Parts: sequence; C-alpha cells; structure tokens
Amino acid sequence: MRAHTNKKILPDTARLQTRMRIDRHERAWSAMEIYFFTLFRGNLAYVRVGFMNPYHDVDGNDYSNLCCLEWLGDQSSWKFAVWDPDMAVYVPARVSGGSETGTPEECVDSALKILFGWDVP
Repeated sequence: MRAHTNKKILPDTARLQTRMRIDRHERAWSAMEIYFFTLFRGNLAYVRVGFMNPYHDVDGNDYSNLCCLEWLGDQSSWKFAVWDPDMAVYVPARVSGGSETGTPEECVDSALKILFGWDVP
C-alpha cells in the first residue's frame, strides 16, 4: 500500500501557463544568449538552460540543468530547488528575496544567480 501524500496535482492548464511564462521570461535574458526549456513530471517542473554561445557551455555541454519547481497550488508560489552539479541532484534553495518559494520567473532568476553568478541583464 502506498503512503498518502499531500502533493498537489499540477493541472494541464498550469503546465501550459508555466511553460509560457518561462518562455516569455527568456526575453529578459536574451543578452546572455541563453534559452530555457521546461520538462514536467508529476507535480514538478524541471527547467534547463541552453547556451547559444559556446563560451557559456558547462563541461562541454550546450545546456545545463537549472532548477526544479514543485507545484504548491498556484502560479505565485512554487517550491524551489537548484541543480547541484557536484552532487548531481536538486537541492532546496531560496529565491533572491529569501523565501523557499517563488514565481517561476523568480526561481529561474535565482537559479542563474546561484549557479552562474548572473543577474538579470
């Protein structure tokens, strides 16, 4: 028997809305020559960053895992975890305001700051 979990179900409309928000937010980062792609599994959204400029490649790859967002029931509050390349896992993190949750855009910006030291251009 499975243990009962209190995880919220990520509706299809929220998946589409999240993907669109992150795609629109990509424009704020266009000067860095990067793009985002989002994958969904269950109530999680995994965001990767792709590099158009080979200068930004990580370990010879033209993309990197960036962050994992856990759906908590609305678009304004996602639980945030950032990719730890040394441990090859997502670890809980805080968005720039100090909260453990944030909007998809805040989470992406915070992950780029944590992993690469980049501020929104």
